[in-house]
Amino acid sequence: WYTTADYKQTNDASSDLELLKHLSKDFADLLNRTDISDCWLNVNDTYMAVHRCVLAARSNTFSGK
Repeated sequence: WYTTADYKQTNDASSDLELLKHLSKDFADLLNRTDISDCWLNVNDTYMAVHRCVLAARSNTFSGK
């Protein structure tokens, strides 16, 4: 199991919610790191460091539909 320093695994709904909070923060921290981004996205002549996994997960957003 993946755990953070202040998270301890238990088996109830409130702990599941707590785990989701920790994971979403960890994921947000990962996405905010430009040093490990694997591609660049050009939006109106402004480049942003992004992750291909996020672009794939949000492909309907970037498909031009």
